[in-house]
Amino acid sequence: MKLHKIFLFCLCLIIFVPQVYGQAPSLAPGFPIIIDSLNGAASQPVVADIDEDGSEDIVVSKNSPPFLIFVYNLQGEVIPGWPQPVDGGTFALAAGDLDGDGHIEVVARTVYSLYAFRNNGALLAGFPQVFANDLDLGRRQIALYDFHNNNTLDIVNATFNRVAVYHNDGSVHTGWPKTLRGKMALYPSVADINNDGNAEIIIASYRIVPQSTNDSAWIHVLNINGEYLPGWPKLLDSNYAIFSSASIGNINNDDSLEILIGSHYYITLDTCYTKINIFSPTGVLLKTWFNRNSGYIEFGDIAIGDVNNDNIPEIAVSDRKNNNFLFDTDGNDVPGWPVNRYQYFPPKLVDIDNDSVPEIFLGYNASTFPEDTGRIYCYKNNAQQVAWSPLHVYGNTGVDQPLFSDLNNDGSLEMIFLGRISVHNHGGYALSVYTFANAAFTAKGSPWPQLEHDRHGTYQFGYVPSDNIVGVPAAEKSIPQFFLAQNYPNPFNPLTTIHYTLSASALVSLKVYDILGREVATLINNEPMQPGKHEKQFDGSKLSSGVYFYRLNVDGKFSATKKLVVMK
Repeated sequence: MKLHKIFLFCLCLIIFVPQVYGQAPSLAPGFPIIIDSLNGAASQPVVADIDEDGSEDIVVSKNSPPFLIFVYNLQGEVIPGWPQPVDGGTFALAAGDLDGDGHIEVVARTVYSLYAFRNNGALLAGFPQVFANDLDLGRRQIALYDFHNNNTLDIVNATFNRVAVYHNDGSVHTGWPKTLRGKMALYPSVADINNDGNAEIIIASYRIVPQSTNDSAWIHVLNINGEYLPGWPKLLDSNYAIFSSASIGNINNDDSLEILIGSHYYITLDTCYTKINIFSPTGVLLKTWFNRNSGYIEFGDIAIGDVNNDNIPEIAVSDRKNNNFLFDTDGNDVPGWPVNRYQYFPPKLVDIDNDSVPEIFLGYNASTFPEDTGRIYCYKNNAQQVAWSPLHVYGNTGVDQPLFSDLNNDGSLEMIFLGRISVHNHGGYALSVYTFANAAFTAKGSPWPQLEHDRHGTYQFGYVPSDNIVGVPAAEKSIPQFFLAQNYPNPFNPLTTIHYTLSASALVSLKVYDILGREVATLINNEPMQPGKHEKQFDGSKLSSGVYFYRLNVDGKFSATKKLVVMK
């Protein structure tokens, strides 16, 4: 019997491990697609089920005339109603149910305007909205969020030195726009950092006087009315600048979120001191540490995730001169790191072997190479590459971030990315999709990037969009009937609220399950309810930290399931 068990174990190693680590991802049929052969700049794509067929689609822009927004399905086909024209190159894209009608809208931010399209390509009433760009240089991100907990989304938009919040009808929210100190507003992040049930907007600005000499940088934390939270804005050390977004996450297992952001101080045009800063919700600097590779240029955006399954997150970040770091929350290098690999986007943390522990993905940025020799590298947490790494792909892969998602819910992970297809990143780009067979996509195993979980663009660790519609047949989705929102806050400890909408009187059940499918709580047990918006509070104090699922069942005609995360 003992020999039999050993034989089975060895057989599993022979069969299963090569399938996960040894089997290289395969290019999906219909890809790559040349999106633009003229322009070297492209917005980050997002994925969402735009045509409501149960499979997610890819939203991407063309940034040379004629300027267009495309939506491709997994077969590489443009879905009906698309592409749609816009007035200039697109800096940022997002997707979410803006007006709470059960359908996903596409939001595009161009140089001049803010667009919101319905899933059939028609403009949402009130859009586009033209804004003053004030010599808007570089890319600016947008973020979507349900600030009022009413199942609708507002749009946060940053320009050269101002931030504005728009309602879903295109009107500007009271208290906005807000002019920031400094001359450059960077990418906004959104989260309820102080755990009071109301989300805040976190954004950095800096000043350059003269050009190439940094003179002061600020971090701003504002509520939905444009007012500063106590302790903000925060002035960094003199002559420090910030070129990245704030990443938001609970890294010390307390009841609030922390703000993580890099900053740097130029010594010369080519060298600088650069460091990681961690702030409390009230602006207290909790921790800071320097890049120990002296003379290297600034850190990029920070990725957060538990890469060794100890329930304590690690911090992954790249600097702009070849170094890719994996730190613990005290700033110590994880053994084997840093890894030398020249890339621009932040490391991606994605599980490809179904052990709920993410691997670390890095791109390769080179100034010149043939079109088909880009590379994606994949490392285990000990800094060893997996068997198939690097993956040779189409175009330069070091500039735009790859996305990861199970696009068609078949249990296999997809990687979506834009590759630059000429030298020096000028001259067009191509959209590619690769499939990782048998690699399941989960929130715990794939904590960063957040651009599938977080197509709202919040830069918040563990955030899941509130407007996913799961388990509804395509025929029923055409007419909004019932809707289950994402619980808020999420992650939570110990209380969270679940919102749902009924279009007719019905018998309703709402239950919570663990990852093995065992029922752990009954919140509503086949109770009659009236049409309208409803909410139910859930107390998870008796549950251990981890991923759970809650399911809404309405008269046996509608069923929807979403994930919730208990974090203690």
